Amino acid sequence: MRPYEIKIKMKKQNTKRQDLPSLRFSPSLKKLWRTRKFKTILILIIFFSFFGLVENSQAAELHVGSGQTYSTIASAITASSSGDTIYIHEGTYNEKSLVPKSGTDNANRTTLIRVTGENKPVIGAASYSDREATFNLNGHDNITLDGLVINGSYGGNYDGAVVMGASDTVGGGGSSNNITVQNCDLTASSVNVSQASTIRIGAGNSWINVLIYNCNIDGNFVCAGVRVNATGAGSIGLNVLNNKFINSHIAVAFKWGDDINRDINVENNIIQDSTQRSFTVDQSYVSITNNVIDTMASESAIGENWGGANCTIIHNTIYVGGITSALSFRGFSNDNVYYDNIFYNPSTIIDYGSNNTTGGHDNYSADPTFTDATSHDFTLATGSGAIGTASDSEDYGADLSLVGIDAGDETPPSYPIGLSVE
Repeated sequence: MRPYEIKIKMKKQNTKRQDLPSLRFSPSLKKLWRTRKFKTILILIIFFSFFGLVENSQAAELHVGSGQTYSTIASAITASSSGDTIYIHEGTYNEKSLVPKSGTDNANRTTLIRVTGENKPVIGAASYSDREATFNLNGHDNITLDGLVINGSYGGNYDGAVVMGASDTVGGGGSSNNITVQNCDLTASSVNVSQASTIRIGAGNSWINVLIYNCNIDGNFVCAGVRVNATGAGSIGLNVLNNKFINSHIAVAFKWGDDINRDINVENNIIQDSTQRSFTVDQSYVSITNNVIDTMASESAIGENWGGANCTIIHNTIYVGGITSALSFRGFSNDNVYYDNIFYNPSTIIDYGSNNTTGGHDNYSADPTFTDATSHDFTLATGSGAIGTASDSEDYGADLSLVGIDAGDETPPSYPIGLSVE
């Protein structure tokens, strides 16, 4: 007896209905189907076939470097797909205008990362056009740059090492969502160009959920470390955490802002040797918390041009060398709060200009007795009047155990990092 019979019924053409082929199993096959063993085998076949498909759809790993599949980062990017990981082996890569492909979503990012156990790869070109960056993330989402040395322009560049959410960059513009730059060393242009920056975020387009974490950021004395432009309702969710800024014109500049709450946090950073200011805050609702500012800036440690409202400046250690003021609120609107900070050695503590602010004014401006401020050790010495006397019964100033890249794990914290955009 045949194991099965197939009976196909077809009606004549031009009829109103046409029967589909029907499959009729023989009694012996029906009996086999009823057995538990047969069903178990069939389920296992389906199960392993499914996971084989899942495995085949997983993101790929691409390797760049001497003796690797790809000799340049650009060629690996071209060959990659959304959500792939590109491992960049140690070496020097004279490349620019690198545009990684977007990840598939926030949980499946495209990642460019150094190889564990190797030195950080050095990325950057010898010459740049105006408004040309090393990494252009404009118009791309769900990207992580991890453990790289990224040099910006050495000849009049506008954008520097990394740009995102801008509209005027060589290689294209566009909004950028879910971007992380972590464990990197970044250097800006060596030429003083108006509005130049090591990392530029926003200008003509929006950004959502950006994290700058555990990086060394060098402004080369003439550029901003991080420059943020935010106008319109689209941009929200920026965290600048556990970085070390050196030699910046302005370490972090919030420019062209408005009065929208964008969930912006600057926390646990070290800022050294800024030439103009450590922070320019022309954006409202910026939280500046637990940072160490060690500067000889010509103007103020934290200041503004046009002003921002509802900003909080809390538990920072600000050690300055005779600059105009520790804080400048000349353009600030009301409803800013600042308390539990240490302000040491400015010529003026607060410069209100023609404006006033509201909020806590409980700060420590006497000599806090640092252990060795000239060697950048801002630990409070035994007997310091700033120990345990802040409004929350903690020490005035920053908690140094949380500050800087040495305090940051290579894995970003679960600390809130704005909105997640799928």
